[in-house]
Amino acid sequence: MSMSPLDRLKAWSPHFTRRLEQYPADQDWLEAVQGDRFEMPDLERDWQAFCTEEPVACDRQALGALQHFRRRHAMRVAYREIGGLADVTDSLREMSLLAEFCLHKLCAWIEPGLWERFGLPICEASGQTCRWCVFALGKLGGVELNFHSDIDLIYVFEGSGHCRKNGRDTEISCHEYFNHFFRKLSAALTDKLPDGPLYELDLRLRPEGDSGPLARTYNSLVGYYWSAGQLWERQAWLKARLVAGSSTLAGEVLEELNPFRYPRYPTENLLREIAALKVRTERETLNPWGLSRDIKLGAGGIREIEFQIQAIQLLQGGRNPFLQDRTTLNALSRLQRYGQLEGRVADELEQAYLFLRAVENRLQMREDSREHHLPAETELREALARSMGFEEVEHFEKTIRRHREAVRRDYAGVFHEDSDEHAIQAWLRFLSSGRPEPEVQARINAWFPQSEQASERLRQFILGKRYHVVTREQVVLFRGLAVHFDELMPKLARPLTCLERVGEFASHYGAPKQFFKAATNPYLLNTLFQLFDQSNFAYRLLCQQPGVMDELLQESPRRLKSRADLAGEMRLLPSGEDFSDYLWLYVKAEQVRLTLGVILHGLTPEQTSRAYSELADATLGATLALADPDGLLAVFATGKTRPGDMMLGSDLDLLLVADRKHLHEAIRCAQELIRLLRHNAGQGAMYDVDLRLRPYGKEGPLVTTPEALAHYHASKGAHAWERLSLVRARWVAGSPEIAKATQALQDSLLTGLSEETLRRDLWEVRTKVRKSVPKERVNLKRSRGGLMEIDLLAQWLAVACSEQIGEELRADTAKILRTAGENACLDKESAHELLRHHETMTAIERILRRLEFDGVSTLPIEAEARRVLAHVAGFPSYAALEAALAETMERVRCIYEAVFLPPRPIPITEKVQVLPPSRD
Repeated sequence: MSMSPLDRLKAWSPHFTRRLEQYPADQDWLEAVQGDRFEMPDLERDWQAFCTEEPVACDRQALGALQHFRRRHAMRVAYREIGGLADVTDSLREMSLLAEFCLHKLCAWIEPGLWERFGLPICEASGQTCRWCVFALGKLGGVELNFHSDIDLIYVFEGSGHCRKNGRDTEISCHEYFNHFFRKLSAALTDKLPDGPLYELDLRLRPEGDSGPLARTYNSLVGYYWSAGQLWERQAWLKARLVAGSSTLAGEVLEELNPFRYPRYPTENLLREIAALKVRTERETLNPWGLSRDIKLGAGGIREIEFQIQAIQLLQGGRNPFLQDRTTLNALSRLQRYGQLEGRVADELEQAYLFLRAVENRLQMREDSREHHLPAETELREALARSMGFEEVEHFEKTIRRHREAVRRDYAGVFHEDSDEHAIQAWLRFLSSGRPEPEVQARINAWFPQSEQASERLRQFILGKRYHVVTREQVVLFRGLAVHFDELMPKLARPLTCLERVGEFASHYGAPKQFFKAATNPYLLNTLFQLFDQSNFAYRLLCQQPGVMDELLQESPRRLKSRADLAGEMRLLPSGEDFSDYLWLYVKAEQVRLTLGVILHGLTPEQTSRAYSELADATLGATLALADPDGLLAVFATGKTRPGDMMLGSDLDLLLVADRKHLHEAIRCAQELIRLLRHNAGQGAMYDVDLRLRPYGKEGPLVTTPEALAHYHASKGAHAWERLSLVRARWVAGSPEIAKATQALQDSLLTGLSEETLRRDLWEVRTKVRKSVPKERVNLKRSRGGLMEIDLLAQWLAVACSEQIGEELRADTAKILRTAGENACLDKESAHELLRHHETMTAIERILRRLEFDGVSTLPIEAEARRVLAHVAGFPSYAALEAALAETMERVRCIYEAVFLPPRPIPITEKVQVLPPSRD
């Protein structure tokens, strides 16, 4: 004798048996509606009959009534399916409609109370009541909800604004209003009623998961997915569906996100990334035997059917809109119709899906639990088989095996085994747990030796500061970078610091994912790591102005621009009150570009020095045109502001000259010029300006005249070294007439210059400067045997051997020394030795200045800074660098003293002979 549907239900489900005993009236109702197929209007009519007085608030009584109603209809759906009155697709659809109905009721009860308390939320942009909507993802979104599924929701509202009550705006913002609204909705869904919560709610699919805001505005939601959306989020949104709220707002969201859901040009790794999600789930299941019984997550289970369909939709749906469908079976049908799946495969997947979902429903309706595992007990397996219409459990189990084997076979045909997957999964486990396995730890140790914090700092680099979900895509992108680490990291003085700096730059550059994709370019990666290793300034600048990096990549660091090239580019900068900011950034970006030329392409000191000088000249021209439009000033470069000596951090040593008739106006122009040159847009002044070489130094007037210069140098107050400095000055910009008068004075200043006076003055200047240097610190320029002594020696040689050296060379220390050795003004061995020592010290000085782009010449005292300096300079340790430098500076001092100290003056016409130090 066949069993009735009610007997079948009671025979399989103790849960529904207990409910019928608890609520006997439900049995009469159940048999009265047994054959009915419910739609949303039918649910509403039955609700009105069940609850004769509609609740006006979302209180415990209303929730209790809705809970009873929901469970009664869940029992009706189970009754129809298990009794053969409906198939599994009807059950999934009706369970989805039931959840949607409950959401509508809760929202309708919650909103009036909030209106009364806060007023209506008004959208600032439209001036109308702010729209909102609730999206369902997962099984509810796909209209495939089973008896104990979570409901995956995402809350969205329209935009900014405030609530309006009694015709007046209140202090409550729309953000605050909707936080209240959606918190109440979430609480109502999960409230622990006597019969349990209405639904298990999962909000982790929202942007940023549990760490993200509960509700997002339209712009925030869309912006997140387009900037930081992951593959798994694309998958989740394939099933997105409006379940409550404004249909127009939901339509706008879905229209905007449709290209995200269905990318027109999907990544090449998409199939491997989707397969990895499944592999990860299997690995994280501790009990392999339990996984084999899992008809959802196990091999050949429901998830593998869904993944196959979703993968093809993601690959092809962007180019073929007819493949876009949120429901599994409808999507499967479309894939077959449009030639994306063979008929045999589509039939196998459809049959397996219907059968496995029916089994899943049976498992969950038994005790109203989230169950996906086939029972281990023989008695329960037999009862399950009978509930499915099988007389023998062996036949039932054979049918399950057949379906799962077919699904697994078809799945393997789409997702081919990846030989690299083992390594990817090891990195995924490390990122998830923070505990590296041996093969991952070995790579970390190789890249960052002797660092206890390397694992955690590397993990933060890969995941970013605000990570909430670990994805396979992150690992794949990182490994695309890491293939270069074995070659790159040993070059760096501080690899772990550079790693963090690149990660920080990536967060400013844009979406970290997009940066990681771009950084698979080895040139970009090498550029960033080596630049950030050697320059703290470049790191800060690029984090502040990440767009500069794009410009640096487009223009070769090896290009040496002329002053005309630079001036032409400066003229293209936006004019107006922000010009100083743009010029500052342009100058700093050029300095960074040239720094890259040194680090990556080996630009020589001579090349970069000339380039820095050309840049300074062009900047002086651009700023002078603004400060002095009438051409009152002539600007001369003195000191290090010349092609042979200028480097990063060099001051602009200037002499400003004007006609006596316009001196007052010229001083105002000079003050504006200095202000422009010293402009600081956030990372230090564009240039430091030094005017101390003017007559009377700091005590003298800011601007001088040709007549005042002539008078000063004819007076007894002027020093011989000042006259020499003026001779070496070169005209850079401004009035050619004033420049011509000044240059005529320059040509006459060497006449009558006493050799002994010059020698004495240079020695006194050196002695005075050296006294100002702390003995415990080594200053490459001012300490005993430093660069200043080589410079002073070169200046003296330029006068002592002026005929051999010539006017065009007298501003370049290296060229003076080289020419002096070649023309027997200085013995060749000493000249070559000074050149070598000059090169050694200036190379170290350039490295020091590269760090901060400032005029530092003093060796650091911090251990880490010393280690970095030694590494970049090519020494095995700082002690080795210090020893080499001490020997160099001692030798320079010996040569310097041999020239400048008695016993006898050396006539200018004699060869300067420097003897090697005595061995005694």
